[in-house]
Amino acid sequence: MSFPRLITVLCALPLLAACSLSQEELDRIADYRQRAAQYYDVNDLTRAEQQARLGLEVDPENGELQHLLGRTLLKKGDHKSVQLAFQHLEIAHREVGDFKTAYSLGEYHLRHAELLIGSAAILRDKARLLSVDEKGTLASMQADIDDRQDRAVTHLETALDLLDEALGQRQEWVEALQHRASTLAHLNRDEEALVAIEDLCTVLKRSRENKNSRLATQDFDLPQETFWRDSLRRDILWEVEARGLASSILMNDKNWAAAEIQLSKILMLSPDRASEFYNRGLARYFQGSLQGAAHDMRSFLGKTKLEPESEQVIKALSILQEFEG
Repeated sequence: MSFPRLITVLCALPLLAACSLSQEELDRIADYRQRAAQYYDVNDLTRAEQQARLGLEVDPENGELQHLLGRTLLKKGDHKSVQLAFQHLEIAHREVGDFKTAYSLGEYHLRHAELLIGSAAILRDKARLLSVDEKGTLASMQADIDDRQDRAVTHLETALDLLDEALGQRQEWVEALQHRASTLAHLNRDEEALVAIEDLCTVLKRSRENKNSRLATQDFDLPQETFWRDSLRRDILWEVEARGLASSILMNDKNWAAAEIQLSKILMLSPDRASEFYNRGLARYFQGSLQGAAHDMRSFLGKTKLEPESEQVIKALSILQEFEG
């Protein structure tokens, strides 16, 4: 049984560019940059891209605008946009060269690798449907799968170098720590990925403690309180996703006891997640704790929206029947 690995991602914005332009041109660039950033922040990516490109018509080597355009294309997420992001993020990293541009270029390589891994998986599924009489086609598809996997590894190794560069300048950057853990997991460097996840969760725990302290001891107006509570919820979600990745690694390695610990920590943070009850039920079942497994499977069945004929529901019911006996 294979447990999918959660990968997640977030954004950052750039800093400074320098060029010998007239004051009027500099003012125009500043206006385009400001509007592009505002559109980016509200997820109006079409207008963000438009404003960044207008600014780059004035100054094609502007590192800030190149970075902002690259981030906008990354945020779009489709295969074509991710590919187009590369040239802009590479220029931004060359022109600015700070931890933000290193992070963004690293994110590009991670995203591109994930697209290659996904397309290789689709090809692999198609290859399984071929008959033995289609050996030539199968050999060609396998060569394509191997090529995509090899290119994915190259992108992942580059991503890791760039993320390490960013973290060398900003050690507790949550998004960079997230991407680093995901990159290590994709490279099957599981022990290092688990260490990276624990480092991330330590940072998130400190962040939550700080925000809870602020909310308990300081008086905020409503917008400020909403900001801090939203930020606190985001920290919780990030830790849930990080520990979800850890539990996936551990369950794939059949390390049931360690997986159970991760899943229990997730359920302490987010007690209504049906899939975590199911996975913890399996982890307990494979450790021989039938009572604990049955308890979790009851919780899973009470929360899941899966159809009765789904594999997970059928497995949960079979564990309950075995327990009730």
